[in-house]
Amino acid sequence: MNKNITFFITDNIGEIYFIFPIAYDLIKNKNIEIKIIFTNEIIYKNFNEKYLEDLDPIIKSKISALKFLFDEKKFIKPLRIVSKFLNILLNFNIIFKSLKSSDFYFIESSFRTSFGRFLLIINNLIFKKDIFVYMQGLSPFVVTKNSFKFSKVKRKFKINHLAISNSEKEINELIQAGYDTAIPLGYPIKSAYFYNLKEKYQKNENLNILFLPRAIGPKLSERDAEKYLMEIKRITEKYFPLNKIVVHLHLKERSNFFIKTIKNKNLNNIVIKSGNPIKEIINSRLVICNLTSAIFIAYCLNIPAVELFIGKNETSDFIKSNVTTYSQMGFESYRDFDSFEKFIKNFDNENFKFNLKNNFDNLDTSSLTKAILNN
Repeated sequence: MNKNITFFITDNIGEIYFIFPIAYDLIKNKNIEIKIIFTNEIIYKNFNEKYLEDLDPIIKSKISALKFLFDEKKFIKPLRIVSKFLNILLNFNIIFKSLKSSDFYFIESSFRTSFGRFLLIINNLIFKKDIFVYMQGLSPFVVTKNSFKFSKVKRKFKINHLAISNSEKEINELIQAGYDTAIPLGYPIKSAYFYNLKEKYQKNENLNILFLPRAIGPKLSERDAEKYLMEIKRITEKYFPLNKIVVHLHLKERSNFFIKTIKNKNLNNIVIKSGNPIKEIINSRLVICNLTSAIFIAYCLNIPAVELFIGKNETSDFIKSNVTTYSQMGFESYRDFDSFEKFIKNFDNENFKFNLKNNFDNLDTSSLTKAILNN
């Protein structure tokens, strides 16, 4: 008997990096029918602007979105929350039909969005169907704590977490966090879906030097951003004068700082991009990352990438004891421009090798397919 599953994209554009490769594999199974529904207006807008044009037609045919009649982009948080809630109410008939017709739901694991909380409640009250969850974004092996809302209520359905490895550590963490099962899957970026994108996008003969900065804000001041621009330009042009420098803006970048700085300082051989970052990564000789999980895309597609972070020793989600999340994983990380220049001076992209502490398996949806069809 055929199984119908619905992926809900609710919280972060990074979810598509996890969902699309899985959907791409599952679609090949004739016994599985798939729908992908965007429930967040901002994410859907960003997706349409940056990713839709080059999307695989098979995946594109499975995508739809709620009708966003109330503006979810409001600056004041209470108004955003009210708008999201009203959109859910106005789309209730569409949502109800999707939930009723689906055998399983897929959603990111925090359930922190308005739709995520709504799904937990309505599924517990009415549908009682199994939910498959995953960590949003690209960073793997995030330690999970038993602090989820679903652990505090008596559930009438199972929540199964997708694991990106077969390691006992990850599996045990997920079970201890309150999930019913952990299903090993592999790392979705290491998949046929992304390897096909690499062949499709790789067009430039003379590859670029790509800089991926954080958005201007608490993690990146304008002062530091200017240092990055000037020093990266100085150092890379010194050793690789024929390679263009591309600055790809972070999805959350709301200022015109980078554009203005390049114009005001009359910087040549450096361009700003804000489209699909995968295209820029694939067409790069070297990717310079500033506290961004996009470094995992470069790793999986075997594009040389390092971290450059000149921030202060501080405690945050990214930096603890002067060690970033990515340097802890084993990525080469430089905390000053002198050491970065030494690296660039000796950089050989053909002999560059990643030396991560964890190995990532290619995506394998066989266990997931079995869980879907045998349930």
